[in-house]
Amino acid sequence: MVQAKVAGKNIFDVIDRVPLIKDHDDCISKFEIKKEITFDQVTFKYPTAPENTKNVLEKINFKIKAGETTAIVGPSGSGKSTIV
Repeated sequence: MVQAKVAGKNIFDVIDRVPLIKDHDDCISKFEIKKEITFDQVTFKYPTAPENTKNVLEKINFKIKAGETTAIVGPSGSGKSTIV
């Protein structure tokens, strides 16, 4: 019973956590894609990353058409969750 309580608390701690990276005031929470999403030479590094840390994404290019289902695959740390 104690192990179940501890596990439950750990789960709720994750659910209730506040992310360190905040959206800016102009962000929207819902949108509709009418044509496509295009990534054209997108490079990204988390603002909280140390200066000498390499970019999570480096000159990424791809298009996803509206209504398509797309899988993003790769090894751990390759930037998949950054795209989503």
